[in-house]
Amino acid sequence: MEQKGPHSFKRTNMVPTVLLPVCMFLLFNIIPGASSDSKPITCEAGTFTNGEPASIDCNFRTNITASELGLSVTKFPSDAPKGDTGEDVLLCRWDKEQNKYDCSIEMANYVFDNILTDHLVVRIPAVSFEQAGWYKCYFVPTEEIDPYPCELRVQARPESTSTARPESTSTGEPEESQAVLPIVLPCVIVVLVGVCIAGLVLFMRRRRANRARKSMGMELHHGSKTTEPLLPDEKQQVDKLSEVFQLSLTSLQKVVNVLEQEMQAGLHSSTQRSADTGMFRTCVSPLPTASELGYIMVFQLRSDWLTIELVIIPSSEAACPSLSFSVQKGVATGKQLFDFIADKAEQFVKENLTFLKDNRKLKKEFNKNPLQMPVAFVFAFPCKHETISKAYLTKWTKELDWKDVVCKDLKEMLQQAFKRKKRLNNLEIVAIVNDTVSTLVSAACSDPQCKVALHVENGLNACHVEYFNTTGAECPDAEKQIEVRPDIIVFVVVIIIIIIIIIIIIIIIIIIIIIIIIIIIMLVFVIDVVVLGFLVIVVVIL
Repeated sequence: MEQKGPHSFKRTNMVPTVLLPVCMFLLFNIIPGASSDSKPITCEAGTFTNGEPASIDCNFRTNITASELGLSVTKFPSDAPKGDTGEDVLLCRWDKEQNKYDCSIEMANYVFDNILTDHLVVRIPAVSFEQAGWYKCYFVPTEEIDPYPCELRVQARPESTSTARPESTSTGEPEESQAVLPIVLPCVIVVLVGVCIAGLVLFMRRRRANRARKSMGMELHHGSKTTEPLLPDEKQQVDKLSEVFQLSLTSLQKVVNVLEQEMQAGLHSSTQRSADTGMFRTCVSPLPTASELGYIMVFQLRSDWLTIELVIIPSSEAACPSLSFSVQKGVATGKQLFDFIADKAEQFVKENLTFLKDNRKLKKEFNKNPLQMPVAFVFAFPCKHETISKAYLTKWTKELDWKDVVCKDLKEMLQQAFKRKKRLNNLEIVAIVNDTVSTLVSAACSDPQCKVALHVENGLNACHVEYFNTTGAECPDAEKQIEVRPDIIVFVVVIIIIIIIIIIIIIIIIIIIIIIIIIIIMLVFVIDVVVLGFLVIVVVIL
Protein backbone atom coordinates (compact mmCIF):
# COMPACT_ATOMS: atom_id res chain seq x y z
CA MET A 1 0.00 0.00 0.00
CA GLU A 2 1.35 3.40 -0.93
CA GLN A 3 2.19 5.47 2.14
CA LYS A 4 0.51 8.59 0.79
CA GLY A 5 -2.37 10.73 2.00
CA PRO A 6 -3.39 11.96 5.44
CA HIS A 7 -2.00 10.12 8.50
CA SER A 8 -3.31 9.98 12.07
CA PHE A 9 -0.58 9.20 14.60
CA LYS A 10 -1.59 6.86 17.44
CA ARG A 11 -0.54 3.75 19.27
CA THR A 12 -2.30 0.75 17.80
CA ASN A 13 -1.91 -2.88 16.93
CA MET A 14 -3.93 -2.65 13.73
CA VAL A 15 -2.71 -3.58 10.25
CA PRO A 16 -1.21 -1.95 8.23
CA THR A 17 1.29 -0.24 10.60
CA VAL A 18 4.77 1.20 10.14
CA LEU A 19 7.19 0.84 13.06
CA LEU A 20 9.11 3.99 13.99
CA PRO A 21 11.77 4.39 16.70
CA VAL A 22 9.33 6.40 18.79
CA CYS A 23 5.79 5.29 17.83
CA MET A 24 3.58 3.57 15.26
CA PHE A 25 1.09 5.33 13.01
CA LEU A 26 -2.13 4.14 11.34
CA LEU A 27 -2.58 4.58 7.57
CA PHE A 28 -6.03 5.72 6.41
CA ASN A 29 -7.26 3.68 3.46
CA ILE A 30 -7.71 5.81 0.37
CA ILE A 31 -10.63 4.92 -1.89
CA PRO A 32 -9.45 2.66 -4.75
CA GLY A 33 -8.94 4.63 -7.92
CA ALA A 34 -8.77 8.00 -6.15
CA SER A 35 -5.83 10.37 -6.49
CA SER A 36 -3.13 10.62 -3.87
CA ASP A 37 -4.50 13.90 -2.52
CA SER A 38 -7.98 12.47 -1.81
CA LYS A 39 -9.47 13.47 1.54
CA PRO A 40 -10.39 10.53 3.75
CA ILE A 41 -13.30 12.08 5.65
CA THR A 42 -16.57 12.95 3.90
CA CYS A 43 -20.07 13.91 4.95
CA GLU A 44 -23.46 13.83 3.27
CA ALA A 45 -26.43 16.11 3.89
CA GLY A 46 -28.77 17.33 1.12
CA THR A 47 -31.88 19.44 0.62
CA PHE A 48 -34.78 19.09 3.07
CA THR A 49 -38.14 20.78 3.57
CA ASN A 50 -38.60 22.99 6.63
CA GLY A 51 -40.07 20.98 9.52
CA GLU A 52 -39.23 17.54 8.10
CA PRO A 53 -36.57 15.12 9.47
CA ALA A 54 -33.00 15.54 8.21
CA SER A 55 -29.63 13.89 8.84
CA ILE A 56 -25.88 14.48 8.49
CA ASP A 57 -23.87 11.32 7.67
CA CYS A 58 -20.12 11.41 8.45
CA ASN A 59 -17.94 8.74 6.78
CA PHE A 60 -14.45 8.49 8.33
CA ARG A 61 -13.26 5.72 5.94
CA THR A 62 -11.69 3.77 8.81
CA ASN A 63 -12.65 1.91 11.98
CA ILE A 64 -13.55 4.77 14.34
CA THR A 65 -13.38 2.73 17.54
CA ALA A 66 -9.93 1.39 16.68
CA SER A 67 -8.56 4.91 16.16
CA GLU A 68 -9.33 5.93 19.80
CA LEU A 69 -9.37 9.57 18.61
CA GLY A 70 -11.85 12.24 19.50
CA LEU A 71 -14.61 13.15 17.03
CA SER A 72 -16.41 16.37 16.23
CA VAL A 73 -19.11 17.58 13.84
CA THR A 74 -18.85 21.34 13.21
CA LYS A 75 -21.37 23.71 11.60
CA PHE A 76 -20.43 26.71 9.47
CA PRO A 77 -23.07 29.25 8.37
CA SER A 78 -23.67 29.56 4.63
CA ASP A 79 -22.34 33.15 4.64
CA ALA A 80 -19.43 32.49 7.04
CA PRO A 81 -16.15 34.30 6.13
CA LYS A 82 -13.13 32.23 5.17
CA GLY A 83 -11.25 31.03 8.23
CA ASP A 84 -14.33 30.88 10.48
CA THR A 85 -13.88 28.13 13.10
CA GLY A 86 -17.61 27.34 13.18
CA GLU A 87 -19.66 25.90 16.05
CA ASP A 88 -19.47 22.33 17.36
CA VAL A 89 -22.66 20.30 16.98
CA LEU A 90 -21.29 17.02 18.37
CA LEU A 91 -18.19 16.28 20.46
CA CYS A 92 -16.98 12.76 21.29
CA ARG A 93 -13.99 11.84 23.42
CA TRP A 94 -12.44 8.40 23.86
CA ASP A 95 -12.83 7.05 27.39
CA LYS A 96 -9.85 4.75 27.93
CA GLU A 97 -11.19 3.34 31.19
CA GLN A 98 -14.61 2.43 29.79
CA ASN A 99 -13.09 1.60 26.37
CA LYS A 100 -15.83 3.50 24.51
CA TYR A 101 -16.82 6.94 23.24
CA ASP A 102 -18.45 9.56 25.45
CA CYS A 103 -20.46 11.84 23.13
CA SER A 104 -22.44 15.00 23.84
CA ILE A 105 -24.65 17.25 21.69
CA GLU A 106 -23.46 20.88 21.91
CA MET A 107 -26.34 22.53 20.00
CA ALA A 108 -30.08 22.22 20.50
CA ASN A 109 -32.44 20.34 18.16
CA TYR A 110 -29.83 17.75 17.14
CA VAL A 111 -29.94 14.02 18.05
CA PHE A 112 -27.09 11.48 18.09
CA ASP A 113 -27.71 7.74 18.52
CA ASN A 114 -24.56 5.68 18.07
CA ILE A 115 -21.31 5.12 16.15
CA LEU A 116 -21.37 2.32 13.55
CA THR A 117 -17.88 1.07 12.49
CA ASP A 118 -16.68 3.77 10.07
CA HIS A 119 -19.44 6.39 10.20
CA LEU A 120 -21.81 8.25 12.49
CA VAL A 121 -25.13 9.96 11.87
CA VAL A 122 -26.47 13.15 13.46
CA ARG A 123 -30.25 13.39 13.07
CA ILE A 124 -32.45 16.49 13.08
CA PRO A 125 -36.06 15.57 14.01
CA ALA A 126 -37.50 18.79 12.50
CA VAL A 127 -35.06 20.82 10.43
CA SER A 128 -35.27 24.64 10.43
CA PHE A 129 -33.69 27.44 8.40
CA GLU A 130 -31.28 28.21 11.30
CA GLN A 131 -29.74 24.75 10.84
CA ALA A 132 -28.89 25.31 7.17
CA GLY A 133 -25.21 25.73 6.32
CA TRP A 134 -21.99 23.81 5.83
CA TYR A 135 -20.90 20.89 8.05
CA LYS A 136 -17.54 19.16 8.52
CA CYS A 137 -16.55 15.99 10.40
CA TYR A 138 -13.16 15.85 12.18
CA PHE A 139 -10.89 13.51 14.04
CA VAL A 140 -9.72 15.36 17.17
CA PRO A 141 -6.99 16.56 17.60
CA THR A 142 -6.02 15.81 13.94
CA GLU A 143 -7.91 18.81 12.53
CA GLU A 144 -5.10 19.41 10.02
CA ILE A 145 -6.79 16.71 7.91
CA ASP A 146 -9.15 19.00 6.03
CA PRO A 147 -12.31 16.92 5.38
CA TYR A 148 -14.82 17.37 2.62
CA PRO A 149 -17.63 19.73 3.71
CA CYS A 150 -21.27 19.09 2.96
CA GLU A 151 -24.06 21.63 2.70
CA LEU A 152 -27.44 21.16 4.36
CA ARG A 153 -30.06 23.17 2.50
CA VAL A 154 -33.53 23.94 3.84
CA GLN A 155 -36.39 24.90 1.57
CA ALA A 156 -39.81 26.29 2.44
CA ARG A 157 -42.88 24.10 2.36
CA PRO A 158 -44.74 24.30 -0.99
CA GLU A 159 -47.87 26.43 -0.97
CA SER A 160 -51.16 24.54 -1.09
CA THR A 161 -52.66 26.87 -3.68
CA SER A 162 -51.87 26.07 -7.28
CA THR A 163 -50.61 28.70 -9.72
CA ALA A 164 -52.16 29.18 -13.12
CA ARG A 165 -50.07 28.05 -16.04
CA PRO A 166 -49.75 30.40 -18.99
CA GLU A 167 -51.75 29.45 -22.02
CA SER A 168 -49.69 27.84 -24.73
CA THR A 169 -50.19 28.55 -28.39
CA SER A 170 -49.88 26.18 -31.26
CA THR A 171 -47.08 28.17 -32.86
CA GLY A 172 -43.62 26.91 -32.13
CA GLU A 173 -44.75 23.64 -30.50
CA PRO A 174 -42.51 20.65 -31.25
CA GLU A 175 -43.99 17.91 -33.35
CA GLU A 176 -43.34 15.34 -30.58
CA SER A 177 -45.92 16.99 -28.28
CA GLN A 178 -48.52 16.88 -31.04
CA ALA A 179 -47.77 13.21 -31.69
CA VAL A 180 -48.60 12.39 -28.04
CA LEU A 181 -52.20 13.59 -28.51
CA PRO A 182 -53.54 10.34 -30.07
CA ILE A 183 -52.14 8.39 -27.09
CA VAL A 184 -53.33 10.74 -24.35
CA LEU A 185 -56.80 11.31 -25.79
CA PRO A 186 -58.10 7.74 -25.20
CA CYS A 187 -56.82 7.81 -21.62
CA VAL A 188 -58.57 11.12 -20.98
CA ILE A 189 -61.80 9.80 -22.48
CA VAL A 190 -61.65 6.65 -20.33
CA VAL A 191 -61.07 8.75 -17.19
CA LEU A 192 -64.00 11.03 -18.08
CA VAL A 193 -66.25 8.01 -18.68
CA GLY A 194 -65.23 6.56 -15.31
CA VAL A 195 -65.90 9.86 -13.53
CA CYS A 196 -69.31 10.11 -15.20
CA ILE A 197 -70.23 6.57 -14.16
CA ALA A 198 -69.08 7.20 -10.57
CA GLY A 199 -71.01 10.48 -10.47
CA LEU A 200 -74.13 8.76 -11.80
CA VAL A 201 -73.88 6.03 -9.15
CA LEU A 202 -73.46 8.60 -6.36
CA PHE A 203 -76.38 10.62 -7.72
CA MET A 204 -78.67 7.58 -7.77
CA ARG A 205 -77.66 6.65 -4.22
CA ARG A 206 -78.28 10.21 -3.00
CA ARG A 207 -81.63 10.27 -4.75
CA ARG A 208 -82.76 6.99 -3.17
CA ALA A 209 -81.59 8.21 0.26
CA ASN A 210 -83.52 11.48 -0.10
CA ARG A 211 -86.64 9.58 -1.13
CA ALA A 212 -86.31 7.36 1.94
CA ARG A 213 -85.96 10.42 4.18
CA LYS A 214 -88.97 12.11 2.62
CA SER A 215 -91.08 8.98 3.08
CA MET A 216 -90.32 9.08 6.83
CA GLY A 217 -90.99 12.82 7.11
CA MET A 218 -87.36 13.58 7.96
CA GLU A 219 -86.02 15.48 4.93
CA LEU A 220 -82.58 16.97 5.62
CA HIS A 221 -81.90 20.66 5.05
CA HIS A 222 -78.41 20.77 3.54
CA GLY A 223 -76.30 23.88 4.09
CA SER A 224 -78.18 25.11 7.17
CA LYS A 225 -76.63 25.03 10.63
CA THR A 226 -80.00 24.67 12.36
CA THR A 227 -82.96 22.43 11.55
CA GLU A 228 -86.60 23.30 11.80
CA PRO A 229 -88.48 21.74 14.73
CA LEU A 230 -90.36 18.56 13.91
CA LEU A 231 -94.11 18.54 13.77
CA PRO A 232 -95.92 16.37 16.31
CA ASP A 233 -96.64 13.59 13.80
CA GLU A 234 -93.03 13.74 12.53
CA LYS A 235 -91.68 13.51 16.08
CA GLN A 236 -93.92 10.51 16.68
CA GLN A 237 -92.43 8.78 13.61
CA VAL A 238 -88.87 9.55 14.80
CA ASP A 239 -89.59 8.20 18.28
CA LYS A 240 -91.11 5.07 16.79
CA LEU A 241 -88.04 4.51 14.63
CA SER A 242 -85.54 5.14 17.47
CA GLU A 243 -87.31 2.69 19.78
CA VAL A 244 -85.87 -0.15 17.69
CA PHE A 245 -82.31 0.87 18.67
CA GLN A 246 -82.98 1.34 22.39
CA LEU A 247 -82.03 -1.79 24.33
CA SER A 248 -83.21 -2.46 27.83
CA LEU A 249 -80.96 -3.83 30.56
CA THR A 250 -82.61 -7.20 30.06
CA SER A 251 -81.70 -7.19 26.35
CA LEU A 252 -78.13 -6.14 27.10
CA GLN A 253 -77.82 -8.95 29.64
CA LYS A 254 -79.03 -11.39 26.97
CA VAL A 255 -76.29 -10.13 24.62
CA VAL A 256 -73.69 -10.68 27.35
CA ASN A 257 -74.98 -14.19 28.04
CA VAL A 258 -74.97 -15.15 24.34
CA LEU A 259 -71.45 -13.79 23.89
CA GLU A 260 -70.23 -15.70 26.94
CA GLN A 261 -71.82 -18.92 25.64
CA GLU A 262 -70.17 -18.48 22.23
CA MET A 263 -66.80 -17.82 23.84
CA GLN A 264 -67.10 -20.94 25.96
CA ALA A 265 -68.15 -22.93 22.89
CA GLY A 266 -65.12 -21.64 21.03
CA LEU A 267 -62.82 -22.74 23.86
CA HIS A 268 -63.99 -26.38 24.10
CA SER A 269 -62.64 -28.90 21.62
CA SER A 270 -66.04 -30.55 21.11
CA THR A 271 -67.79 -27.33 20.00
CA GLN A 272 -64.94 -25.23 18.64
CA ARG A 273 -65.56 -26.05 14.96
CA SER A 274 -69.25 -25.01 15.08
CA ALA A 275 -68.79 -21.93 17.29
CA ASP A 276 -69.26 -18.48 15.71
CA THR A 277 -66.46 -17.00 17.84
CA GLY A 278 -62.99 -18.42 17.23
CA MET A 279 -61.07 -18.92 20.49
CA PHE A 280 -57.50 -20.20 20.92
CA ARG A 281 -55.44 -21.05 23.98
CA THR A 282 -52.12 -19.19 24.17
CA CYS A 283 -50.37 -21.23 26.92
CA VAL A 284 -49.21 -17.91 28.43
CA SER A 285 -49.40 -18.27 32.21
CA PRO A 286 -48.92 -16.39 34.40
CA LEU A 287 -48.76 -12.77 33.22
CA PRO A 288 -45.54 -10.84 33.96
CA THR A 289 -45.22 -8.77 37.15
CA ALA A 290 -42.55 -6.24 35.98
CA SER A 291 -40.01 -7.88 38.31
CA GLU A 292 -38.47 -10.00 35.53
CA LEU A 293 -34.89 -9.49 34.34
CA GLY A 294 -33.43 -10.42 30.99
CA TYR A 295 -33.33 -9.69 27.30
CA ILE A 296 -35.08 -11.05 24.24
CA MET A 297 -35.12 -10.46 20.49
CA VAL A 298 -38.67 -9.91 19.21
CA PHE A 299 -39.83 -10.68 15.65
CA GLN A 300 -43.27 -9.27 14.82
CA LEU A 301 -45.04 -10.26 11.56
CA ARG A 302 -48.22 -8.26 10.95
CA SER A 303 -49.85 -8.20 7.51
CA ASP A 304 -46.99 -7.50 5.08
CA TRP A 305 -44.59 -5.87 7.60
CA LEU A 306 -41.81 -7.45 9.65
CA THR A 307 -40.39 -5.65 12.71
CA ILE A 308 -37.29 -6.82 14.61
CA GLU A 309 -36.48 -5.31 18.01
CA LEU A 310 -34.17 -6.06 20.92
CA VAL A 311 -36.03 -5.75 24.25
CA ILE A 312 -34.15 -5.40 27.55
CA ILE A 313 -36.13 -6.05 30.75
CA PRO A 314 -36.40 -3.85 32.69
CA SER A 315 -36.21 -1.19 29.98
CA SER A 316 -32.99 0.83 29.97
CA GLU A 317 -32.57 4.56 29.40
CA ALA A 318 -30.87 3.98 26.04
CA ALA A 319 -33.17 3.31 23.11
CA CYS A 320 -33.17 -0.33 22.04
CA PRO A 321 -32.42 -0.96 18.35
CA SER A 322 -35.37 -1.68 16.07
CA LEU A 323 -35.77 -2.22 12.31
CA SER A 324 -38.87 -2.61 10.11
CA PHE A 325 -39.06 -4.25 6.70
CA SER A 326 -41.76 -4.64 4.07
CA VAL A 327 -42.29 -8.25 3.04
CA GLN A 328 -41.22 -8.51 -0.58
CA LYS A 329 -43.83 -9.33 -3.20
CA GLY A 330 -41.55 -12.02 -4.62
CA VAL A 331 -42.00 -14.17 -1.50
CA ALA A 332 -44.17 -16.96 -2.94
CA THR A 333 -43.76 -19.85 -0.46
CA GLY A 334 -43.56 -20.35 3.28
CA LYS A 335 -39.90 -21.37 3.05
CA GLN A 336 -39.12 -18.12 1.22
CA LEU A 337 -41.05 -16.20 3.89
CA PHE A 338 -39.02 -17.64 6.77
CA ASP A 339 -35.77 -17.28 4.80
CA PHE A 340 -36.70 -13.61 4.34
CA ILE A 341 -37.17 -13.28 8.12
CA ALA A 342 -33.78 -14.95 8.72
CA ASP A 343 -32.06 -12.64 6.19
CA LYS A 344 -33.44 -9.56 7.94
CA ALA A 345 -32.47 -10.99 11.34
CA GLU A 346 -28.89 -11.41 10.12
CA GLN A 347 -28.92 -7.82 8.85
CA PHE A 348 -30.27 -6.62 12.23
CA VAL A 349 -27.53 -8.44 14.14
CA LYS A 350 -24.83 -7.16 11.80
CA GLU A 351 -25.95 -3.52 12.04
CA ASN A 352 -26.40 -3.55 15.83
CA LEU A 353 -23.48 -5.74 16.91
CA THR A 354 -21.65 -2.70 18.35
CA PHE A 355 -24.65 -1.83 20.53
CA LEU A 356 -25.02 -5.42 21.66
CA LYS A 357 -21.36 -5.79 22.64
CA ASP A 358 -21.13 -2.39 24.38
CA ASN A 359 -24.27 -2.90 26.48
CA ARG A 360 -23.19 -3.99 29.95
CA LYS A 361 -26.22 -6.23 30.46
CA LEU A 362 -25.47 -8.15 27.26
CA LYS A 363 -21.66 -8.05 27.26
CA LYS A 364 -21.16 -11.59 28.54
CA GLU A 365 -23.66 -13.11 26.11
CA PHE A 366 -22.38 -11.27 23.03
CA ASN A 367 -18.67 -11.91 23.53
CA LYS A 368 -19.35 -15.38 22.13
CA ASN A 369 -19.77 -16.21 18.46
CA PRO A 370 -22.11 -17.39 17.04
CA LEU A 371 -24.77 -15.18 18.62
CA GLN A 372 -26.87 -16.66 21.45
CA MET A 373 -30.19 -14.98 22.13
CA PRO A 374 -33.77 -16.03 23.08
CA VAL A 375 -36.38 -15.11 20.47
CA ALA A 376 -40.10 -14.30 20.72
CA PHE A 377 -42.18 -14.51 17.53
CA VAL A 378 -45.25 -12.22 17.52
CA PHE A 379 -47.43 -13.80 14.83
CA ALA A 380 -50.65 -11.85 14.17
CA PHE A 381 -52.61 -14.79 12.76
CA PRO A 382 -54.82 -17.53 14.31
CA CYS A 383 -52.74 -20.39 15.72
CA LYS A 384 -53.34 -23.53 17.76
CA HIS A 385 -50.79 -23.90 20.58
CA GLU A 386 -49.41 -27.07 22.10
CA THR A 387 -46.91 -25.15 24.23
CA ILE A 388 -45.98 -21.49 24.47
CA SER A 389 -43.27 -22.01 21.83
CA LYS A 390 -44.98 -24.60 19.62
CA ALA A 391 -47.89 -23.42 17.49
CA TYR A 392 -49.65 -24.39 14.26
CA LEU A 393 -51.22 -21.89 11.86
CA THR A 394 -54.91 -22.71 11.31
CA LYS A 395 -55.50 -20.30 8.40
CA TRP A 396 -54.14 -17.10 6.86
CA THR A 397 -55.96 -13.79 7.16
CA LYS A 398 -55.31 -10.19 5.98
CA GLU A 399 -55.05 -11.21 2.30
CA LEU A 400 -52.01 -13.46 2.88
CA ASP A 401 -51.97 -17.03 1.58
CA TRP A 402 -48.83 -19.19 1.84
CA LYS A 403 -50.56 -22.58 1.86
CA ASP A 404 -47.43 -24.57 2.73
CA VAL A 405 -47.41 -22.88 6.18
CA VAL A 406 -50.99 -23.85 7.19
CA CYS A 407 -51.03 -26.58 9.87
CA LYS A 408 -47.22 -26.54 10.07
CA ASP A 409 -45.04 -26.09 13.16
CA LEU A 410 -44.06 -22.40 13.04
CA LYS A 411 -41.18 -22.86 15.46
CA GLU A 412 -39.64 -25.64 13.37
CA MET A 413 -39.91 -23.65 10.11
CA LEU A 414 -38.35 -20.52 11.63
CA GLN A 415 -35.68 -22.48 13.51
CA GLN A 416 -34.63 -24.23 10.29
CA ALA A 417 -34.36 -20.83 8.56
CA PHE A 418 -32.08 -19.62 11.39
CA LYS A 419 -29.88 -22.71 11.08
CA ARG A 420 -29.31 -21.95 7.40
CA LYS A 421 -27.57 -18.73 8.53
CA LYS A 422 -24.15 -19.18 10.15
CA ARG A 423 -24.55 -16.19 12.47
CA LEU A 424 -28.04 -17.18 13.65
CA ASN A 425 -27.84 -20.94 14.22
CA ASN A 426 -27.91 -20.48 18.03
CA LEU A 427 -31.02 -18.29 18.17
CA GLU A 428 -33.65 -20.12 20.22
CA ILE A 429 -37.38 -19.50 19.84
CA VAL A 430 -38.87 -19.47 23.34
CA ALA A 431 -42.35 -18.03 22.64
CA ILE A 432 -44.86 -17.66 19.79
CA VAL A 433 -47.74 -15.31 20.64
CA ASN A 434 -50.49 -13.33 18.93
CA ASP A 435 -50.21 -9.53 18.66
CA THR A 436 -53.09 -9.07 21.13
CA VAL A 437 -51.28 -11.34 23.61
CA SER A 438 -48.10 -9.26 23.29
CA THR A 439 -50.19 -6.15 23.98
CA LEU A 440 -51.68 -7.72 27.12
CA VAL A 441 -48.26 -8.90 28.35
CA SER A 442 -46.80 -5.41 27.84
CA ALA A 443 -49.73 -3.71 29.60
CA ALA A 444 -49.63 -6.14 32.54
CA CYS A 445 -46.07 -5.00 33.34
CA SER A 446 -47.34 -1.48 34.10
CA ASP A 447 -50.81 -2.41 35.40
CA PRO A 448 -51.20 -5.87 37.02
CA GLN A 449 -55.01 -5.42 36.98
CA CYS A 450 -55.09 -5.45 33.16
CA LYS A 451 -56.77 -8.68 32.00
CA VAL A 452 -58.04 -7.82 28.49
CA ALA A 453 -56.30 -6.55 25.32
CA LEU A 454 -58.00 -5.38 22.13
CA HIS A 455 -56.69 -4.68 18.61
CA VAL A 456 -58.81 -2.75 16.09
CA GLU A 457 -57.16 -2.65 12.64
CA ASN A 458 -58.13 -4.58 9.51
CA GLY A 459 -60.16 -6.76 11.85
CA LEU A 460 -61.14 -6.93 15.52
CA ASN A 461 -59.09 -9.23 17.77
CA ALA A 462 -59.01 -9.55 21.54
CA CYS A 463 -57.50 -11.71 24.27
CA HIS A 464 -58.37 -12.16 27.94
CA VAL A 465 -57.31 -14.14 31.00
CA GLU A 466 -59.34 -17.32 31.54
CA TYR A 467 -58.97 -19.58 34.59
CA PHE A 468 -59.83 -23.06 33.35
CA ASN A 469 -58.28 -26.15 31.79
CA THR A 470 -59.47 -27.05 28.29
CA THR A 471 -57.96 -28.26 25.05
CA GLY A 472 -58.46 -26.54 21.71
CA ALA A 473 -59.66 -28.28 18.58
CA GLU A 474 -57.34 -30.05 16.19
CA CYS A 475 -55.80 -28.09 13.35
CA PRO A 476 -58.09 -28.42 10.28
CA ASP A 477 -56.77 -29.35 6.87
CA ALA A 478 -55.67 -26.49 4.67
CA GLU A 479 -58.15 -27.48 1.94
CA LYS A 480 -61.09 -27.19 4.34
CA GLN A 481 -60.25 -23.57 5.06
CA ILE A 482 -61.20 -22.45 1.52
CA GLU A 483 -64.82 -21.36 1.33
CA VAL A 484 -66.50 -20.45 -1.99
CA ARG A 485 -69.21 -17.90 -1.28
CA PRO A 486 -71.82 -17.17 -3.97
CA ASP A 487 -71.73 -13.41 -3.35
CA ILE A 488 -67.97 -13.37 -3.96
CA ILE A 489 -68.43 -15.26 -7.26
CA VAL A 490 -71.06 -12.75 -8.41
CA PHE A 491 -68.80 -9.85 -7.45
CA VAL A 492 -65.86 -11.33 -9.39
CA VAL A 493 -68.04 -11.97 -12.47
CA VAL A 494 -69.35 -8.38 -12.40
CA ILE A 495 -65.81 -7.00 -12.12
CA ILE A 496 -64.66 -9.13 -15.07
CA ILE A 497 -67.61 -7.96 -17.20
CA ILE A 498 -66.87 -4.31 -16.36
CA ILE A 499 -63.19 -4.76 -17.28
CA ILE A 500 -64.17 -6.38 -20.62
CA ILE A 501 -66.58 -3.50 -21.39
CA ILE A 502 -63.88 -0.93 -20.61
CA ILE A 503 -61.39 -2.74 -22.87
CA ILE A 504 -63.95 -2.84 -25.72
CA ILE A 505 -64.64 0.90 -25.29
CA ILE A 506 -60.91 1.66 -25.38
CA ILE A 507 -60.48 -0.42 -28.57
CA ILE A 508 -63.42 1.36 -30.24
CA ILE A 509 -62.01 4.76 -29.29
CA ILE A 510 -58.58 3.83 -30.67
CA ILE A 511 -60.17 2.64 -33.95
CA ILE A 512 -62.15 5.88 -34.25
CA ILE A 513 -59.01 7.93 -33.64
CA ILE A 514 -57.10 5.93 -36.28
CA ILE A 515 -59.94 6.46 -38.80
CA ILE A 516 -59.97 10.21 -38.06
CA ILE A 517 -56.21 10.39 -38.54
CA ILE A 518 -56.46 8.52 -41.87
CA ILE A 519 -59.25 10.85 -43.05
CA ILE A 520 -57.18 13.90 -42.10
CA ILE A 521 -54.15 12.52 -43.96
CA MET A 522 -56.28 11.83 -47.04
CA LEU A 523 -57.79 15.31 -46.92
CA VAL A 524 -54.36 16.87 -46.66
CA PHE A 525 -53.19 14.74 -49.60
CA VAL A 526 -56.20 15.74 -51.73
CA ILE A 527 -55.72 19.41 -50.87
CA ASP A 528 -52.04 19.16 -51.80
CA VAL A 529 -52.93 17.52 -55.16
CA VAL A 530 -55.56 20.16 -55.92
CA VAL A 531 -53.21 23.01 -55.04
CA LEU A 532 -50.41 21.44 -57.08
CA GLY A 533 -52.73 21.00 -60.07
CA PHE A 534 -53.92 24.57 -59.76
CA LEU A 535 -50.32 25.80 -59.71
CA VAL A 536 -49.50 23.69 -62.79
CA ILE A 537 -52.48 25.18 -64.66
CA VAL A 538 -51.45 28.69 -63.68
CA VAL A 539 -47.89 28.06 -64.85
CA VAL A 540 -49.13 26.63 -68.17
CA ILE A 541 -51.42 29.61 -68.74
CA LEU A 542 -48.66 32.08 -67.97
